Amino acid sequence: MLDFPSFRNQHPEKASTVSTASQTGAQAAPSAASRQQRRVAALLGILIMATVLAQALPIALPPLAWVETSLRDIRVSLLARASEPRTDMAILAITEDTLDQMPYRSPVDRGFLAGLLDYLAQAGARGVMLDVLFTQSTEPSKDAALAQAMRKFPAPLVVAWGDPGPEITARQYEFLRQYDAGVTHGYANLIRDNIGGAVRRLNVWQTGARDPDPTMAAAMAKALGRPLPAQNIALDYIVGPDAETPAIPTFPAHLAAPGANGAPPVLPPAFFAGKVVLIGADLLGADRFATPFTTGLGVRAGNMAGVTIHAQSLAQLLDGRQLKETGPIAGWAIIVAAAALGIALAALDLTLWGRLAAAALGIAGIWAAVLLAYSQTAYQLPTVPPSLGFVLGLGAASFYFQRRFLLERRFVRGALAHYVPEGVVALLEKEPWRLKLGGERRDLTFLFTDIAGFTALSERAEPTRLVAALNQYLDGATKIVLEHEGSVDKYIGDAVVAVFGAFDDTGRHAEKAVACALAIDAFAAAFAAEQRAGGLDFGITRIGVNSGSAIIGNFGGEKRFDYTAIGDAVNIASRLEGANKYLGTRICVAASSAEHAGSIVCRPAARLYVKGRDRGIDVCEPLRANDPTLGWLADYRAAYDMLARQDMRAGLAFSYLAQQHPDDPLVRFHHQRLQAMEIGIDVVLEGK
Repeated sequence: MLDFPSFRNQHPEKASTVSTASQTGAQAAPSAASRQQRRVAALLGILIMATVLAQALPIALPPLAWVETSLRDIRVSLLARASEPRTDMAILAITEDTLDQMPYRSPVDRGFLAGLLDYLAQAGARGVMLDVLFTQSTEPSKDAALAQAMRKFPAPLVVAWGDPGPEITARQYEFLRQYDAGVTHGYANLIRDNIGGAVRRLNVWQTGARDPDPTMAAAMAKALGRPLPAQNIALDYIVGPDAETPAIPTFPAHLAAPGANGAPPVLPPAFFAGKVVLIGADLLGADRFATPFTTGLGVRAGNMAGVTIHAQSLAQLLDGRQLKETGPIAGWAIIVAAAALGIALAALDLTLWGRLAAAALGIAGIWAAVLLAYSQTAYQLPTVPPSLGFVLGLGAASFYFQRRFLLERRFVRGALAHYVPEGVVALLEKEPWRLKLGGERRDLTFLFTDIAGFTALSERAEPTRLVAALNQYLDGATKIVLEHEGSVDKYIGDAVVAVFGAFDDTGRHAEKAVACALAIDAFAAAFAAEQRAGGLDFGITRIGVNSGSAIIGNFGGEKRFDYTAIGDAVNIASRLEGANKYLGTRICVAASSAEHAGSIVCRPAARLYVKGRDRGIDVCEPLRANDPTLGWLADYRAAYDMLARQDMRAGLAFSYLAQQHPDDPLVRFHHQRLQAMEIGIDVVLEGK
């Protein structure tokens, strides 16, 4: 609302009265505390919604789960912390070179395997895992040799096991059961994820078995006295110091067998002393599995032999390691923090491009934090859920703030429309800088209204009826001001204060103000007659209009300021309203306004000298197009010109006009002055 505090002193007897419309608006508007509570509740709801959806969507939407898993794999592939090769484990891989030294490729030569076991037993191996399924007979002597070597092995020995199914027939299973009898066995099955078929879980217990049994790695860990997890866990892969050096030393199996002509094995017995040795195939076309490294390094470098994955599983069980992942509470907390960050960014007053840039930086910050956490602490933090929480929080909060802005804008526009024209509201929306702190000097027109005798009426009238009538009157006057593109500043009791030209660059503010004064006068006269007919002694409305230079703008402090106009032109308009009771008129317009009233005809009234001002103010009375005064306006102007020249014939002229138009207020005013020997048009106002 426009606020002109310099006007308040013009009606001291009404300065303490607050307009009924303002009271009504204040009662209708929710309190600041209530608005704050609703805002907090809405943002809390957005936070909860964003958090729940961010947690649920990756589960419900497979593409999001694939993205999350892929990002985790990439971190493992590129940022996993290297470790020195283990000294407590080794892999003897049956490679193509190994098979080339055997009489046939499949099944693996059991005489060769028996020789390996005997060599490892003599070397003092801590244990052996034999990742080979014995589902059929080969050469009887070699079958017997291997069976004997397994049963007499002095340290823990675990051999591969499987249940009958698509890959093991009933006959093969029966052979396997008899051949491995008396030997500790473990399931060779590996858990493949639905996403990419990669092995990301450590299979501890074979869940498909009739009686759950441990897998090979679990059976060996148990045999070595290590406790087993109650359920399958995430597989925590370890990597070597470089691409050519594996974390678990791996050698072709034939390097641990006698060479040609009885040469000793390349790998000496001391190498295997105290180590757990895994024996299994490492062939390009068989028994290979995708791992998290496949995503970041490709199939060739990322796919691993089954025996290598079993070795990784055993190493984790022996170490008692758990993959560093966030638990449920920490996961929820991270999403809540990300969603809250999005909501906080949405609350900032940013442009569209600024908001998009903030969103991009927020996502980049979340991803950078996840990468940094993994590279520094090996913790696998979630990426997609907090990113979703951030985006959902930012998007929902932005929508909420935008909707709230539009609703407030609609409310303010509607409220402002009660005080200023619709065009002015649109102008302020387009050029808000016009409401900047500070002021500028401009030519403006000011309009004051006042109801004669209202203070006395308010003391004797029934309050409810008086308030209802006053509200109806102020509503009608306000509509007229707005129709004439003026701006209502305030209501001071029964008085209406309006300004024209504050946001109007057309230069027609004086013409609009004078036209508005005529319209208010007609409305007020009809309204007062209606109220008097109903028994309420409603007085006439007096109106003052003045144009001139004034400083208009926002004045006050940083916390609170008023949009106001200051200057002599403001005070004169108030004085002209009060001058009506001396002149007998209802509208008193300064010549500065009448000169720019366009087609509106004004007749001169007097030259007023108000208190505190040395120079006189020429004032006029505007006439409606159908005013009968227009028929004898020329006679009035001639008489007024004589009066202005202090021509003694002015007395005769006004005496004649008084006989012809006894009810005309200005004729009666000047005729009485002339009878009192007051010559001229100068009138000194002692009071207001």
